Amino acid sequence: FFLLRGPAGNSVAAMCMMLVMLPFFMLAMYEKHGQPLEKIIGNILKVAVIRPKQRPYRTNNFYAVLERQANLDKEVYDIVRGKDKAAGRTGRAADQTPT
Repeated sequence: FFLLRGPAGNSVAAMCMMLVMLPFFMLAMYEKHGQPLEKIIGNILKVAVIRPKQRPYRTNNFYAVLERQANLDKEVYDIVRGKDKAAGRTGRAADQTPT
């Protein structure tokens, strides 16, 4: 205000002062749903710019996890049985075949 008052006049300086102060006033006073303006602007930027536009829906299927674990356990069991046979160890557990 004081810098523009001399060259531009009081009313122009006052209008420029109001235009400069308006964003700061909005940041201080505006609130929607309990969130200040900074949070609202941050959320808009996240949605519009940062995050991808289409997010695929993915579920964590518990039964698929159990199936993968069972397959891994079977694979480890087969590997261990194969090493026992290759080493020449013959025991009851190695000789029996599952039915």
